[in-house]
Amino acid sequence: MSVLPSERRERKKEVIEKSGNMKKKKTEYLATALVESVETSHVTTNGRIVVSPSEPPPPSTKCWNWSRRGREQREKPSEGQQVRHATNCDVCDTGAAIVTARCLKCRGDNSWVSRSGIDLLLSSARNVIRIVNASLFSASVPRQFKTAVIKPILKKHNLDPSSCKNYRPVSNLPFVSKLVERVVALQLTFHLDRYSLLDKFQSAYRPKHSCETALLRLMNDLLCSADAGKVTLVVLLDLSAAFDVIDHSTLLPRLQMEVGIGGSALQWFHSYLSDRTQRVMVNQASSVAVPLLCGVPQGSVLGPVLFSIYTSQLGPLIEKHNVNRKMFADDTELYFSFSTDSESVREAVCAVEDCCLEVKSWMLRNKLKLNDEKTEAMLCDSQLSLSKVSLDSIQVGQARIPLSSSVRNLGLYVDNLLTMSDHVSSVVKACYFHIRTLGRLRPSLNKKTANAVAVSLIGSTLDYANSCLWGISKSEFSRLQRVQNTAARIVAGKKTTDHITPVLRDLHWLPVEKRIEHKLLTLTYGCLHDLAPVYLQELIRCYQPQRNLRSAAHFRLERPSVQSGNANKKTAGFRSFSNVAPLLWNSLPLSTKESDSIGSLRKI
Repeated sequence: MSVLPSERRERKKEVIEKSGNMKKKKTEYLATALVESVETSHVTTNGRIVVSPSEPPPPSTKCWNWSRRGREQREKPSEGQQVRHATNCDVCDTGAAIVTARCLKCRGDNSWVSRSGIDLLLSSARNVIRIVNASLFSASVPRQFKTAVIKPILKKHNLDPSSCKNYRPVSNLPFVSKLVERVVALQLTFHLDRYSLLDKFQSAYRPKHSCETALLRLMNDLLCSADAGKVTLVVLLDLSAAFDVIDHSTLLPRLQMEVGIGGSALQWFHSYLSDRTQRVMVNQASSVAVPLLCGVPQGSVLGPVLFSIYTSQLGPLIEKHNVNRKMFADDTELYFSFSTDSESVREAVCAVEDCCLEVKSWMLRNKLKLNDEKTEAMLCDSQLSLSKVSLDSIQVGQARIPLSSSVRNLGLYVDNLLTMSDHVSSVVKACYFHIRTLGRLRPSLNKKTANAVAVSLIGSTLDYANSCLWGISKSEFSRLQRVQNTAARIVAGKKTTDHITPVLRDLHWLPVEKRIEHKLLTLTYGCLHDLAPVYLQELIRCYQPQRNLRSAAHFRLERPSVQSGNANKKTAGFRSFSNVAPLLWNSLPLSTKESDSIGSLRKI
């Protein structure tokens, strides 16, 4: 018996909606059921679980006795400030780790992705806590937790699949091993952030930091330099197989001397790094397990944090040359602003080249390799200033790097004139690809599901690093707005002739320009309430009138001196975060500025 087309469409629609809600339901089920299953238990110092329904759970304790220094300058931890031994990890710590572990994405030897797997995890929650504490107390990691299954992933779809260098060796580890790592990582990152033990400009894998915050500070500095009539030389450095070549004999002393980890805590990290093995699996065919003598696993929880600690010495080294920097994991951006006269150009090029040479020498000493093929350089400023600088390349080690007219940095395309037109073109192209896919699927989706798909694929693409786009030309803004309008009409089932404003209002979508302003206001609120990186907080200052005026109680921000230009053409400094943040913040009513949380601010 044949199936009618209408029945086939309804069946397809039902399958899509069911699969779209499955992951969310699993996550919610895991979070709520886990709390119900373990909220009345805690772990004693000997690792045994004592169920006490009449007593509330104890307050969260730390995995290790972390040092208690204030936020002073980085220095070697004293003897009394070092981490010496482990204490118990309670239900709150383990529960938080399980909820944030993203177990649905684990693809190791024993991944739990089904509903029955989650039920098994919840029924074994107390045993999981025993495993975590046993690892901490014994200062060892079981050998079964240190065997990774590598399923190579092609870095880009258009790369040659026959070349091994085009694959990313992501390690798939057992879920329980990642849970143990996450319990340790939660406390380690808290310790590093509380006592400022990492480079201030390292934005990877840290609370309150992201790619966008790093890009926003970089763009702010470039725009302010252009506003001051200076040219900026930008160099993007990239490492080859950075996570895979970390030397354990160098990392462990660095954990002890620079982070202050010792005793059984240091022994745990030694056990975590030693005796690791990996095997490669392709199309259900597996290789034999081979030992790993160096590196930290890509795909692990602790690997990125340990890499940040391993490279924390780069910051002071770069500062010696008076070169600015931004870092995100193994991506490092160096930039130096200078005047257009020949003497300043020569000094700037020498400073940047000497800095790159010392960075490369440091990497060689630490068994890291700078990837000359992916190293890029660019001069940024207005067309008039760039024409005064006769520079077409710079020397980075033994390689001569030509200057580019546009570079891609952490997913943001930056052109040498800072117009952001290349990035807008990239965003428009990516969004229309998703729009065509959504258009083909729309007959099989209801409005709610179509809205969720559009927000996930198209909205996220429009929103990524959009705080760097404030103040660009109206023609570029209109290109982005047309993308959003097209997506909204497909979701709502409207024609191209229908007015778009009520459609956007019905979907609760802010226009593109308002989304950017909302993002900037959220970041400004974070800067004022210590919810943003320090390098963004230092860009804004509260307005303090010289006399006792009523405006002092209006919670205003001080605007820097920029060349605002005329009404039709704004200068580069007008677009900088240090100018935009006070401009937008001061326009808000006082009740909005006094919001008690960032969540309440977002609802306004």
